[in-house]
Amino acid sequence: MIKRIITIVSVVAIFTILSQIIPDTITGQIDGALIYFLSFLWNLNNILDVSTLISCFQVIINFIFGVCIFWIFHYILILTTSD
Repeated sequence: MIKRIITIVSVVAIFTILSQIIPDTITGQIDGALIYFLSFLWNLNNILDVSTLISCFQVIINFIFGVCIFWIFHYILILTTSD
């Protein structure tokens, strides 16, 4: 129990320190870029269905991850079974 509390306090302390180290201008630029991206998606929705486009990207990314995981397991299997 004590170990878990120490871990939680350590993680909160690390995030607090990192939030103080990163300047506000960088986070402001990231927020501005995110808002610009979301605004672009909102405007793009007038031309085509963005939710369908994002679902297609998600299917492609999941397929690529699946193939990568397959090859990792295949490589591990080859390493463990080779003499």
